Amino acid sequence: MITIQITDEEFNKCKIFSEKCDTSHYVKRNQFNEEKRKKDSLIGKIGEIATFNYLKDKVENLTYPDFEIYSAKNKSWDFDLKAKDRNFHVKSQDVVQGDRFGVSWIFQYGNGFNQSYDKEIFDRLTDNQFISFVSINLETNEALIRAIVDLTFLHKKQLFKLPKLEKLQKANKLAVYLKDLERYPESLWM
Repeated sequence: MITIQITDEEFNKCKIFSEKCDTSHYVKRNQFNEEKRKKDSLIGKIGEIATFNYLKDKVENLTYPDFEIYSAKNKSWDFDLKAKDRNFHVKSQDVVQGDRFGVSWIFQYGNGFNQSYDKEIFDRLTDNQFISFVSINLETNEALIRAIVDLTFLHKKQLFKLPKLEKLQKANKLAVYLKDLERYPESLWM
């Protein structure tokens, strides 16, 4: 696990983004609480910043996180970070949620029912795709990068599981749990 301290400037940039971000499309995913959707956007963007800060000197030509505000219908499903020979998805979870439900990260899974899902994760597998799994502590402005894993490894080991919360299962979501990742310590870092 790598701990990344988020600066006040970075936090404020992510906060402004989350307040301007149109999260209305998440209603289709049974996420009706607008305040929670905004908080999820904040946590997600902080995870991207933390992953960028960790990887920027390790990966050639790494792109900075995208802070453009898209309308709900134009939401980008592109990789969170791109590099010369690797692409990164970033999944983040609030440490409070991790304490409550288990440290895990949620993926939108189409399963034939939904056009708005993580296509690159489930349908468009290519070489050199990685997922950065991050836990965010909003009280300390710390991001804990738990693992950066090759996406094909997650599929081979069948680590996408049903979430514990039934309402998330009904919303076509799958989860990756830290306890499952930890069974393969040799594969936790790219």
